[in-house]
Amino acid sequence: MTPSEEVDEIWHQHLTYTRDYRDVWCGSVPGAPLHHDPTAGGPTQDRYFRARYAATLAAHERFFGPPAELYWPATHIRFAARPRFRTIDDSRWLALPRPAMIWRKVRGSAGSCR
Repeated sequence: MTPSEEVDEIWHQHLTYTRDYRDVWCGSVPGAPLHHDPTAGGPTQDRYFRARYAATLAAHERFFGPPAELYWPATHIRFAARPRFRTIDDSRWLALPRPAMIWRKVRGSAGSCR
């Protein structure tokens, strides 16, 4: 399985509590060790993880129904050329939404007032 970026962030938080992750969570939820193997990078790894992510989405749909796009974006979005997430030091930098995102919110809220 290959998680979405959102699910991977949650996984990283679980991994920081190594004993609980290994002894409690892995012992009770999947019932076996669940390892985190990050990519080594490169085109071969990109194809490999794209295929695994597509298979993960298909498995999600089979077992739980269609995955929520907010947490499980389509493969072409998950593996876009530019990363969707970046870590920034917000004590030194200001991050602003793209103008298109602001415009969508303005149009969306104006339509709900009618």
